[in-house]
Amino acid sequence: MKGLPGFGDRYGHELRSRRFLCESFANVSESYGFEPLSVSLLERAAAYSEEVIGLSPWPEWDKKSCFFIPIDNYTSSYSEQPEKDFAVLIPEGTVSVARWLGNELKDSDIQTVSDMRIKIYYDTPCFRNEVLDSLWAGKGRSFTQFGVEILGGGDPASDLEPLVLAYNCLKSVGVPADSIVLRISNNEIFIDLANQSQLSEVDRVKVKEALDTIAECKAGKKPERYDSSVRALLEIVSANTSNEGVLAAWRYIINRPVGPISREDYSALDLLNTSSIAYLDALASSMLAYGIQAEVDLCVVRSHEYYTGFTFEIDVIGQDGKRHVEVGGGGRYDRLLGDFAPKGFPELIPSTGFAFGIERLQESLRVGGYIPTGSIQRTTRYDLNVVPAIENIRVKGDNPREICENYLAQTRKVEDRRTSQRISILHVSA
Repeated sequence: MKGLPGFGDRYGHELRSRRFLCESFANVSESYGFEPLSVSLLERAAAYSEEVIGLSPWPEWDKKSCFFIPIDNYTSSYSEQPEKDFAVLIPEGTVSVARWLGNELKDSDIQTVSDMRIKIYYDTPCFRNEVLDSLWAGKGRSFTQFGVEILGGGDPASDLEPLVLAYNCLKSVGVPADSIVLRISNNEIFIDLANQSQLSEVDRVKVKEALDTIAECKAGKKPERYDSSVRALLEIVSANTSNEGVLAAWRYIINRPVGPISREDYSALDLLNTSSIAYLDALASSMLAYGIQAEVDLCVVRSHEYYTGFTFEIDVIGQDGKRHVEVGGGGRYDRLLGDFAPKGFPELIPSTGFAFGIERLQESLRVGGYIPTGSIQRTTRYDLNVVPAIENIRVKGDNPREICENYLAQTRKVEDRRTSQRISILHVSA
């Protein structure tokens, strides 16, 4: 019998290389002061409701894309009528992290956001009911996500730190600095322009998905989708606004070449809050000063609705020059944690983070030449039959009972010798 499609089994080198990635990333994260967190594979379905995460691609946007599980809760016996819960296999880790911290805050001494800056990392299985035709070696219906989150950090350093951490994680597994590219943007620009376009929540998701596809095309991933995505986006915004200045801003964002913030950006987007552009400029400059390749692309908006500020996606350039697009990504999400925090905390709690899709990254690094087959060495194998202590208790016998009795007898002889040696040592010492 075959296993379920998209839920592949893994063995040997593939698992060792995955462990190598996760352990390397954990070491880097802990060197920056992040603590490990393990989250449940099941969450209440309500945690992914529209009220909490908005109309993200899953599950509110399309409930078919998640695995929902009804749970019967029996209090004292299975003969009673159970209470019902409706759960979902987690499609990503960030929501579970926010729920965890919300519970922790109820029993903590933290009273205000200013007292809080919690840094965690996690390594967890995730599940999405992907369309079968979209599956490939780096994309299954179950996958591993390695993520980091800074909860309560609203300062610029909390935006820069995930970027630097992602960069150093990849360097720790042998990816050269000049082969790591971070494409960055600021979702405040999108939110401002969407508000001026009077887009509904449904249309915002459609426009974000179109922009996300356009960003991938600009980076070189399936560029044949570019024209249709542009048409779809412009049809939506044109149907909602006739303001030529707003439409011109959308066209500018779509057609803007990837590159540093320029005076032209401020001029072409002058109907927006230019502080959002200035902040993105400062963030990109800081990254370049650190030595990170930062490409500003205002189409990098990320499809999850909970993102509120800067966003970024991580690419790796293989040894053959091919770019592997979006092996990870993240950004700022100041709205999410407030939905899980106790009463008394503000609705907006500053938070940032990112995550790698480990299988996608693993396949990209393999194809890119950074984790060649056999490079992750196996643990040393020991043959107990040649260990002297085992030689002394090797037994023979014709049936299991006789073998066990002989084994115990030999074990007692070895232990008697050890006891005798200890007594001798104690006697000499005395």
